[in-house]
Amino acid sequence: MPDKESERELLDHFLKARQRATGRSLTFDDVAERPDFICVRRNRVRVGVEVTKVTFGPDGRLGLDPVDEVIRLIEKKEASRALDGWLFADRSILVLGCPHDSIADLAPDLLLRPNLPQHGFLEIWLADFTQEEAFGNVELFGLYPAKWGRRYVRPNAHVKPYG
Repeated sequence: MPDKESERELLDHFLKARQRATGRSLTFDDVAERPDFICVRRNRVRVGVEVTKVTFGPDGRLGLDPVDEVIRLIEKKEASRALDGWLFADRSILVLGCPHDSIADLAPDLLLRPNLPQHGFLEIWLADFTQEEAFGNVELFGLYPAKWGRRYVRPNAHVKPYG
C-alpha cells in the first residue's frame, strides 16, 4: 500500500492535469483515509478524492488483461465508497494512477468506458504517470462523466524530456 506522501504527490500532479483538462480547479484541503484526500472546489464545496495505483503482477507491470483489472478496482473502490464512514460519499472522485504502463495501452475509449460498472463517483480518471519524471506532469483519460471522456495529452508532449 502506498504511503500518504507518495499518494499526495500523485494527487498534486492529478489536480494540475485535471484543471488543464476541465478548466475547473480543486485545491487540496486535508488528508483522510476514506477517501484518501479532501479537496475544495472554487465554490468552497468539499469533495473526496481517492487515489489508487494500478499495478499488476509481481513486478508491478500490467498483466495480460489490464482492462479487467481496472474494472475490478473500480468495483472494489465503489464497494468501499458505499460503506458507512466514507467522507463525502456522494461527492467523490476516483483517480486510477498508472505508474508503469501508458493509458494509451489500455485503449480506454474502446474497452473501458463502454464497460464501466455501476458506481456513485462524480468522476473517474485514469492518470498516466509513466512520463511524469521526464516531463514533470501526467496525462489523463476521463472515464466518467462522458463529457470528459477522452485523452488529455500532457501540454509538453512534443518537447524533449528533461535530461
